[in-house]
Amino acid sequence: MSRPISDIEVIPGPPRVAPDDHLQAAVHRRGKGWQKHPVVVVARARNSLELEAVLREQPPELHPGAHLRCTCRVNEAFLYWSSTAVEVLAVTPVRFVASLPPQHYRIQRRRFARVQLSLPVTFEVLGPDEATTAGQGVTADLGGGGISLTTTTELLPGQMVRMTVLLGPDRSVEVEEARVVRIARPAGDSAGVSCYGLHFTKLPGVIGDLIYQRIFEEQARLRRLGLDPGGG
Repeated sequence: MSRPISDIEVIPGPPRVAPDDHLQAAVHRRGKGWQKHPVVVVARARNSLELEAVLREQPPELHPGAHLRCTCRVNEAFLYWSSTAVEVLAVTPVRFVASLPPQHYRIQRRRFARVQLSLPVTFEVLGPDEATTAGQGVTADLGGGGISLTTTTELLPGQMVRMTVLLGPDRSVEVEEARVVRIARPAGDSAGVSCYGLHFTKLPGVIGDLIYQRIFEEQARLRRLGLDPGGG
């Protein structure tokens, strides 16, 4: 029986994935951290999966024994597990065998999951006749439906913004469209920094998944430190 831990369930046994399922495999590289790659399940054995990298332009660099973190979206949740590369079968495209774990995790996707997180943001305010005004700032929090943005650029409720959020090293996502919904904190210091609430209005599903995954990673980090992860 699964044991609930807030929005995370620990599930005995390996994850139920099958050939043609799409996953994301993060490969740990010394000095570079975790690098994520989309992969597809080619075959499944009792204790392992045969996986193939989807993108040939940026293939994962693998060797037997490499540590992996795998995620798979199932309805409104993510399955997550740790794994190890057992054997590299081919390099073009990259095809490899990864171990299956004795347990995995199901992370429930909450519609408005949110964590306090400082991430760099560059953005453009969309004006009439395709005119834009560039700016930059830092998130005060990150949510599945939007962000709180601190910036010296003056924004007004109702304005539309296109932005790029740096989720981590070599991990950025582009939000095609967000609306300024409120001024959360007016400028109150000498630097003229204000905080604004922005709601995502145009967000492809794959980008939303990456944002939720970053939220879950931060929640897991806070739990390891014994802190309240929030989450909505």
